[in-house]
Amino acid sequence: MKTKKSHEAIPLPTLRRMRAYLNFLRFAILQNRSYVSAERIAEELSYTKQMVLDDLLYTAAIDPVLGITNTQFMIDSIEKLLGFNHENEFIYIGNIAWYIQNKAQIEANIDLTISAFFDNSASENPKMGADFIINPISKITDLTERLHIERAIIAPFVDLDVAKKLVLQMSEHGVKLVWNLAKPIMNFPEGLTMINTPILNPNDLIKSMEQIKNQLV
Repeated sequence: MKTKKSHEAIPLPTLRRMRAYLNFLRFAILQNRSYVSAERIAEELSYTKQMVLDDLLYTAAIDPVLGITNTQFMIDSIEKLLGFNHENEFIYIGNIAWYIQNKAQIEANIDLTISAFFDNSASENPKMGADFIINPISKITDLTERLHIERAIIAPFVDLDVAKKLVLQMSEHGVKLVWNLAKPIMNFPEGLTMINTPILNPNDLIKSMEQIKNQLV
């Protein structure tokens, strides 16, 4: 398959769009769409078809003539292109508004990527936002297995009983570390690392980040 030469520098706007493509493709996986076209990607993300083709030719995963790609193969190719490190990949559960408000501070201090957000506001179907996908809580176990994600963040103010149930479910489906910003969870499955740093006021976030950074070294 024809691709752009690997030694060519990838333009910064293309790199920025790659993240949008990745989010869209993960959304497509949740909808059980095994193949997607450049035309459909362009339509969904408000890009031109030619722009999408030009961008994705930096991977080895799209037919330059037909403009069709296998969804999972393209996900893997974009992650490889971006140097994705799944060890720094987290899912985030609940209170998305809190994360958006504190996103810049968190990402400036901790090397992490939020690959999927879960919240009951998504009902039973995932919703595609401008920069991320909001998934229903019921899809946590399915998505963690599909994307091989081993780390999770429980947002401040998530109900303790709900959090305990989710921790048990996630541990059974591959999650090995939980950064819990809600009420402390003292009983959790063996083999799971639980980092309890409850956020009760704005100053708690700084202390919490210091603790999680020590754990992630």
